[in-house]
Amino acid sequence: MGNSAKNGLKHAKFVEGIMMGMTDVQAFKRAGYTQNCADTLNNLKKNPWVVEQLNKVVDNVSHRARVTRTKVEGIVLEAVDIARMKAEPGDMIRGASELNRMNGYYAAEKKEISLEGHIEVQQIEALSDTELLELLGDKPDAIEAEFERIDSD
Repeated sequence: MGNSAKNGLKHAKFVEGIMMGMTDVQAFKRAGYTQNCADTLNNLKKNPWVVEQLNKVVDNVSHRARVTRTKVEGIVLEAVDIARMKAEPGDMIRGASELNRMNGYYAAEKKEISLEGHIEVQQIEALSDTELLELLGDKPDAIEAEFERIDSD
């Protein structure tokens, strides 16, 4: 086996050691480097093939560690299933509540109504919220609203 092939194997073992969670020095020794030379280790860490492989490892780990809404929902659903198996309804309800919060079911709906034209502001201000909504054709049971006066010149 040629010197280049031996170095290729050592490089691969070094990257493999890093993937296993070893420190640089531990992976260096695992790869079969007998001398404990900082220069050799630094040159190995600068080797283009080694750098490319280590970057792939970092990308893979960061991709798997990335927290997404889907992953969190999966965790909560799994917790709800465990609570169901243990017959703990309080925990099931808390899990469902967390899912509802994540999906925005508890958020108040926001509706914007824009009135254009030459309507007297005093006429609109004199109307109650219910009367205003009836004029617009919507009759909800309860409403929470904020009104803002915008003067257009």
